[in-house]
Amino acid sequence: MSDTTNTEQDLTPEQAEAELAQLEQTVVDGGDVTIDQLSKAKERISFARLIKQGRDARAAAKREQEALDLRAKTKTDVAAKFAARGSTDPTVAYQRAVAALEALVTAIEANNSLLSETAEAYSRGGVVPVGWDQQLLEGYDPSNFANVSHGNEVTAVTVGGKLYRKEHAGTWAQVALRKVARDHQMTTTGGTFLDSMLTRDTPAAIEGLQ
Repeated sequence: MSDTTNTEQDLTPEQAEAELAQLEQTVVDGGDVTIDQLSKAKERISFARLIKQGRDARAAAKREQEALDLRAKTKTDVAAKFAARGSTDPTVAYQRAVAALEALVTAIEANNSLLSETAEAYSRGGVVPVGWDQQLLEGYDPSNFANVSHGNEVTAVTVGGKLYRKEHAGTWAQVALRKVARDHQMTTTGGTFLDSMLTRDTPAAIEGLQ
């Protein structure tokens, strides 16, 4: 019989053990087996075990290195996503939201100032206003007048038949937040729906936008 059916490098411990068992059985059966053949068969078992041990160690090292490489790549990929996330960064979105609210407040303040200036111009030009009692005085023009409340406070003006009201920036800001909170079912950290905590009033100018 041949010493092995595999090359020494390919021989597994199980195959080497099977070959030794076969030789030993041949001896028991009275067959022609030399001591040298038995010794070599036993040596092949040790050799095969060492080969397997080396392969297993290299495979384990390879798996460990692949795991290390995968972890490193994952960290790099994730870091790249965060570095490039731009508009998904909450701090960036927050700054934009604050800037939008600042623009809203600025626009409302500018609108209110324009209405006050218009009422003053009407007054200097003799355009009759409508007071808090809603009495229509002589010379009243329904297409051009200022609404004036107690303390001579201007609340609205009508220009060319179109009504412009003074607005409250805080109310507009709350209504904007209320819309977003309602659309996204936003809650406080305590679980209360956020929109329920905001004003119920909606300025007439934006009723159709809710």
